[in-house]
Amino acid sequence: NQTEGTLVAHYYSTVDDSYIAQLENSVTPGDDKIGLVNYSAYQGYVETGNSGQASLDNGTPTVGGNNKVAFAFKANDFAVSLNSASPSIDTSGTMPTVDRMMIGSRHGGAYDVLKSTIKQLSYYNKRLPNAQLQGLTHQ
Repeated sequence: NQTEGTLVAHYYSTVDDSYIAQLENSVTPGDDKIGLVNYSAYQGYVETGNSGQASLDNGTPTVGGNNKVAFAFKANDFAVSLNSASPSIDTSGTMPTVDRMMIGSRHGGAYDVLKSTIKQLSYYNKRLPNAQLQGLTHQ
């Protein structure tokens, strides 16, 4: 769905590192992307035309343990929940045009290769409600 969606991951983090999954444009993967990230500074990231649209931080993933994260995206309506925390939201930003999903990396597999283990990765073609994001990440 080019206008909205949700990514949900259950994973074991071995190190505070890189991209769990990224939806990206195959022609401009560094400029147009939606990223689900295992990182202490942000877990959801959106960029359109090489311009950051949303960078959502909902805490620090547990290194050496299991994590659950959900990132919902729609124009002017972004939210991320990590390990059942109340979602962090951003109500401003446009959506990029994407045509492929990279799992465990970004930019065609060339950057930010994940060093952790993905137990489950789900994609929903709708922007799920914030309460559902929190429920999907309940530990």
